[in-house]
Amino acid sequence: MTVELELTNVEKVAKEYFLNMFTALHKPCDVGTGANLETRLPPWFDAVKFKRGQQFYSDNRFGILQASFCSLLMLMADPKGLHILEHTGKSSTTEAARKRYVSTLVHMTDWYESELAPGSKSWKSLSLVRRMHLSASNSASNRNIGFINQMEMALTSFGFMGFPLIRPHLLGIRYDNREDREAFVHLWAVLGFMLGIEDQYNICLHRLEVVQMICHMLLRYIFLPSLQLETPLFRQMVITIVDAFPDYMPYTSYESVMFLTRRLVGVPGYQYAVDVEK
Repeated sequence: MTVELELTNVEKVAKEYFLNMFTALHKPCDVGTGANLETRLPPWFDAVKFKRGQQFYSDNRFGILQASFCSLLMLMADPKGLHILEHTGKSSTTEAARKRYVSTLVHMTDWYESELAPGSKSWKSLSLVRRMHLSASNSASNRNIGFINQMEMALTSFGFMGFPLIRPHLLGIRYDNREDREAFVHLWAVLGFMLGIEDQYNICLHRLEVVQMICHMLLRYIFLPSLQLETPLFRQMVITIVDAFPDYMPYTSYESVMFLTRRLVGVPGYQYAVDVEK
């Protein structure tokens, strides 16, 4: 006898988003050239909420940056994305990796700390990053590697906000204020929009409980399986990144950074109270 479980409203909305996300597999994030891209705020932008989201980052800087680093490794486990990254040639050596990820950190710092307005550092940064994504996508497409699609951009947004929302207890991130967390979600809804994510694929446009449920689903059904497929190219890329920052991350190794990443993802054998009610 089969018993069907009744889904809650949160679960229904999260499931609907999850299934709809796969329709974006063949939908490029952007097309054309960088000259065609328009940088603008979304119509639902809330300046007060956005600044509160930035403050949440400021209050939890170390944990959020640690989450971003582990998310980078997790996202690199996707074979297609990894090949596009390899194709750019910007992570193939320790020096190239150092330049790339220092640049990434500078961009993130601008997004988290600068005012978001036309002409500001964060505005210029978001515009530049979106153009770079389009250039990399076009180049990869021309070489039959594939293009950067809307689904991949949505998954990338998880890399910035997912772990802080659903694994804060493993990262030393405070999670006792709902409004702060909602503001952080709004911040990433805005940044996702400005990086080219369409509203229907923007995880962060849902209410907090739905966003968290979507993040749990992505972790369980996409990231956890892919992280367990450690290809030689993946290992090489991760080692290159670790070797690029000995002064900033002393005493780290492939094994140590992967241990924490697997623990955050919840890979069997690395779980630590992941189901404890927070």
